[in-house]
Amino acid sequence: MGRRGRIACGIVLVLVCGLIGECGAESTLGFADALYAEGAYYESITEYLRYAYFFPEAPQVTHAWFRIGSAYEHGGFPKRAERGFLQASERATGQTHLAVRLALARLYVRQEQTDEAMAVYRDLLERLPTRSGRIDIRLRCSLLAMQQFRVEKALEWAQLAYEPSAGQERIKIRGYIDHLQDPPLISYRSPGLARWISYVIPGSGQFYAGQYRRGLKAMLLNGVLGFVTFGLLADKLYLEAAGYYAIVWSRYHLGNALVAEQAAEEYNRAVQRRYLDSLYRSVGLAEEIR
Repeated sequence: MGRRGRIACGIVLVLVCGLIGECGAESTLGFADALYAEGAYYESITEYLRYAYFFPEAPQVTHAWFRIGSAYEHGGFPKRAERGFLQASERATGQTHLAVRLALARLYVRQEQTDEAMAVYRDLLERLPTRSGRIDIRLRCSLLAMQQFRVEKALEWAQLAYEPSAGQERIKIRGYIDHLQDPPLISYRSPGLARWISYVIPGSGQFYAGQYRRGLKAMLLNGVLGFVTFGLLADKLYLEAAGYYAIVWSRYHLGNALVAEQAAEEYNRAVQRRYLDSLYRSVGLAEEIR
């Protein structure tokens, strides 16, 4: 074979390898997308990572990293999801970059990492060219401020969103601002009070926090142990009563008070979450917090 023949064979070989590589990339990505659509998130992650490793310069590698982040988020691995979104964000442009950054902010919101979410939103405000996009981000900033219990800051962000709005959007934001200015009466429970009343009457703190089953269990268990302890005291077996309390009853008596304090904190978090849910629903962003 002459020199020209070898050159021609080389060109053909390069073209064939390129065609095979392109087909391999498309089939790998297609298989990963099919797994993701079926809810097989862990299996899809393997295929997306394979695609990103073998075809790092492919046009769809941003899509692969975006799906890796989303799959990890669905699987309950927020830190890994964050890495996936950040990898996608570094490569994304235009509307894809906006979608990736919004997904990253949503992840932070759900993990209650409000400072990180706010940093992402502020970055987007500097990049978004459209009026509607900036209004949406300002509303999200307002909701984040409410998660931080900063009502004045939330109102400030809401007013910034309201001023350039129009039509139905303006009506929606006006209703949201009214909601912030005239919030419903929210009844919280004092963790300290729950703890101390459970010291005096075991189980009462749980009843106070709305956990009636736990309260009843704590009341019955501590009632039995207290009956034994006070029975020993009635028989003037003071040393035995002290030992019984220290070794047996104290762990349930003191533990019940700590559990009551936690129950009050859980109650307050649930109440606050319901209020935040109502705020997110009022501006059509209910899915952001779930």
